[in-house]
Amino acid sequence: MLSGTPLRTKNIFKHLKKIFAIFAFKIDSSIRYASFRMTNVWK
Repeated sequence: MLSGTPLRTKNIFKHLKKIFAIFAFKIDSSIRYASFRMTNVWK
């Protein structure tokens, strides 16, 4: 199915990597924000 279209699969892979990077950044920032809030609460 995907044979014969390596360029397209490459583009899809790049797209997925970009989406994953955005997701990881959002999750990381939300975790940092939550831990920051928790440390402020516990102080």
